Amino acid sequence: MTPALPIPIGNSRGSEVVAIFPWGNCIEDFLDTIGISLDKFCQEMTGGWLFGYISALQSAGLAPILYCYSRAILKTEKRIHSPTNCTIRLIPLPRPYRLLVRNMSSPYAWRAKDAFGGKISRLSHPFAELAFQFSPYFAVARSSLARLLQADNCTALLVQEYEDPRFDSLIAVGQSVGIPVFATFQGGDRHFRYLEKYFRPRAIAKAAGLIIASAGEAKRVKERYRPSCPIVDIPNPLDLRTWFPEMRNEVRVALGWTVGERVAIYHGRIEVHRKGLDILLSAWAGVNEAMAGRPIRLVVIGDGPDRAIFQQLIERCGSESVTWISNYILDRTAMRRMLCAADVAVTASRHEGFPVAPLEAMACGLPIVATDAPGIPEILAGGRAVGGILCRRDDAKVIAAALVELLSDSEKSERYGRLARQSIEARFALEPVGRRLAALISRSNLSRL
Repeated sequence: MTPALPIPIGNSRGSEVVAIFPWGNCIEDFLDTIGISLDKFCQEMTGGWLFGYISALQSAGLAPILYCYSRAILKTEKRIHSPTNCTIRLIPLPRPYRLLVRNMSSPYAWRAKDAFGGKISRLSHPFAELAFQFSPYFAVARSSLARLLQADNCTALLVQEYEDPRFDSLIAVGQSVGIPVFATFQGGDRHFRYLEKYFRPRAIAKAAGLIIASAGEAKRVKERYRPSCPIVDIPNPLDLRTWFPEMRNEVRVALGWTVGERVAIYHGRIEVHRKGLDILLSAWAGVNEAMAGRPIRLVVIGDGPDRAIFQQLIERCGSESVTWISNYILDRTAMRRMLCAADVAVTASRHEGFPVAPLEAMACGLPIVATDAPGIPEILAGGRAVGGILCRRDDAKVIAAALVELLSDSEKSERYGRLARQSIEARFALEPVGRRLAALISRSNLSRL
């Protein structure tokens, strides 16, 4: 099979333009945690839900534009995302927001005290609390953004995460210019500042639609907000031209990996609690014990905010059979080859939205051992019949037993891997997901919602 080619952007006359807003008040708040520069984001970064959505929308004839607030620029810039040819609008952070967060070490914290790193005097506490409560609502310059959306002829807004003050602000912007606003759940935390408790129900009441693939999250939203807009279970899409199986031993030789080892692999962000990486290492200790004397290896690929904590955990467990490749792999071909070199994929997450990493591994023909974090039961609907073993969260023994089952039986793991690939082809390819997104978002369908 040949490497993926970028899908041409649908900028032809008549294409509907979808403005996409990824997580965060500032794009660098995400990029810094994975060690990626803004230039590399624009020129090289692919994958994940974000670029999956962009490619899926393009495949359906829509024209996505990526809107990102950035602290690195002083005036609005237009760039092109090289792999997809998608337009990126970089917008400078509003000055009021910069002022309100300038002394915050963690603007996304749960409490004002934590946002300011615990350095709040009794005298300054009321002002710090006000800055903490109001700052996210100043992260969007509503009037200038509304003008930009109109200039770009946007027909819809698609926002990552609805449990976020930025969603409340973008609903107001959409209402002001008559553009419908949709939002997708990708596993974001619910903070509920005081203002959120007031604005969020009103914002969701004005949303045009919510994309929630996790059944548990959809139930929570329905019970809490009783939205009048549709809630649809569209999954995150995957470009099968990028993710496909290769010959394992040939790839291992090319990568310099040991051919005779049985390899489990995790790839994703290094966030110890959310991704359950402490549980993963505990489970791997159980695998080592059960398969003592057999050549096995756990390969961890990724970077993130908990890199120092994770390094300590690896050193503490003292296992020589754990290899950590501690960087974010921008090259999707390189990432695919590493997945294809493994025998089993594993994720021990405690919290997710609808993760893309398991989809990528399954598309590469790997069976998967995964916990029942939100979104994963939907991916593994059908269980072993779709090439996966679903485990309870926080249960290292169950995860270890599932890994041992697949690592010790190459025939079973290969059979499960073929089932996993078939499941991805049937349910998560760009084109069918793109059609469902277009049916929800397209201007011609709004009258039916």
